Amino acid sequence: MEEIILATKSELRKEIYSVLQKFDAEKKAKQPPKLYSIADIARLTGKTYPTIRRFVQKGLLKTTKSGLISEKALNEYLQTTEY
Repeated sequence: MEEIILATKSELRKEIYSVLQKFDAEKKAKQPPKLYSIADIARLTGKTYPTIRRFVQKGLLKTTKSGLISEKALNEYLQTTEY
């Protein structure tokens, strides 16, 4: 037997908004991380390629095994450094 559920417009909006937020969070979690080259980071930060390479060598910017820098690593660097 089917059920009929009564809801106000505001209740329905809240529920739809909640479902969409969960959907967006799941979608973002499934996306591969965004990766940047040293040249990309230099361009984005306005610093030179050798400077960014030094940051990587000193461990200030973490890289993947292939030498790419994740968006998460870039954000961590930007949060911990006076820019």
